[in-house]
Amino acid sequence: MNKQTINTIQQAKDNNLIVQFVDSEKESAKTASKTQGQIIALWVSCYNKQLIDALVDIYPPQELIFKEIDKKCQGCFLFVNTATESLLCMYLGQHNRLQLLHMDPKLKFIERDSREWKKFTKIDRKKALGNFADHLEKFGMYARRWDQLPSNDEVLTFMLEDNPNTNSFTFFGEVYSREGVEELIKDLETLQFLGTKSLDELRRFFPNIDWGELNMQDAW
Repeated sequence: MNKQTINTIQQAKDNNLIVQFVDSEKESAKTASKTQGQIIALWVSCYNKQLIDALVDIYPPQELIFKEIDKKCQGCFLFVNTATESLLCMYLGQHNRLQLLHMDPKLKFIERDSREWKKFTKIDRKKALGNFADHLEKFGMYARRWDQLPSNDEVLTFMLEDNPNTNSFTFFGEVYSREGVEELIKDLETLQFLGTKSLDELRRFFPNIDWGELNMQDAW
């Protein structure tokens, strides 16, 4: 491992891009369980080439994952299971739909498989990984619905205020009444609230992640 790789990994840790997600070694000491291990979690932006190169330098087979998801997402959450010596890649793909990609010790790819999920999460007694996946999937759904609505709440609110005597508005060839635009604003605000609520759950592990880093913006 070269000096640049060491510095990049340390910087990623300092920026909360690499976190300890599950530590069953501590938990098993309390429960007398024989199953021990850790799950290390990473947020890897597809645009962070320096971090990707460092991760590949540490464990070259990871390059297979980054090639597999290339241009399919904005970035991925990569989970490393020290007990099974396997990897799980979790990301929002086309139309912000949740995608899971397992890579076993033999470097075989397995997509969204319940048996692989069960093996990978065996040491996750608090079901943190399952909850994380649920919140990521919900965020993807709310962000997709938000993108499917015309404009955004701030622009629509300004438009209503700037045209107090106008009762008909056209977006993408579709006509809305003033009341219809007001309903759109409510829908946008609700989706923004729900999406942010799910995002805040992800931020418990990755506090610096933001809406734009996850959203594919291809709802149409």
